[in-house]
Amino acid sequence: TGANGVCQNSSRITRATNKWGQGTTMSGPNDRSDDPLKRQRESDLPTTPLDAFHDATLTGGPTASPEPREALAGRFEVLAEIGRGGMGVVYRARDRETGAIVALKVLRPEIASDAAVIERFKSELLLARKITHKNVCRTFDLHRFGETVVIAMEYVEGHTLRKILGSPGGVALRRGVEWAGQICSALAEAHAQGVVHRDLKPENILIDLQANIKVMDFGI
Repeated sequence: TGANGVCQNSSRITRATNKWGQGTTMSGPNDRSDDPLKRQRESDLPTTPLDAFHDATLTGGPTASPEPREALAGRFEVLAEIGRGGMGVVYRARDRETGAIVALKVLRPEIASDAAVIERFKSELLLARKITHKNVCRTFDLHRFGETVVIAMEYVEGHTLRKILGSPGGVALRRGVEWAGQICSALAEAHAQGVVHRDLKPENILIDLQANIKVMDFGI
């Protein structure tokens, strides 16, 4: 299980790659479609750094949505809404202090007002910040602006692994082996820091536009 389990699966995929050769896909040995990342860039699929919110956006999401523009105006410039779900709304925003583009997870009021939940978020955020790895989506900080609570995260433009696995042609085996290795590397670093993901699934794995893995949502 965990990183070791993923690595073992990766080894089995490697053997299959040697048998079937380049171009074979994880959806079947007869599928020789182009790399899905090329199709992904040419498609009109929405991009979002958080798939749990992405899925809710496609289905309409919760009716009430926190409006952070005024509350965050002193620190962040909200550029666009990129997803929503049961915990709140995610925005693409510019940090006025650094000029960096970030993803802001704005918690719903009933969550932001729960002191026990916020303390848990703080503890898990401190753990997540210990993980510094190129294949881990970074969590920056938790901010409170009056009654509005937001979590600032690295903004990654791309698609979730779930979305790509569901695309026509699936994923080329060679690419799948590469991604499995990157996931193993990210989890190994997390485990070295004493952090267990607890919710590893395709929805929590991003593929950026350079075809690199970003593992996200370490309990946050």
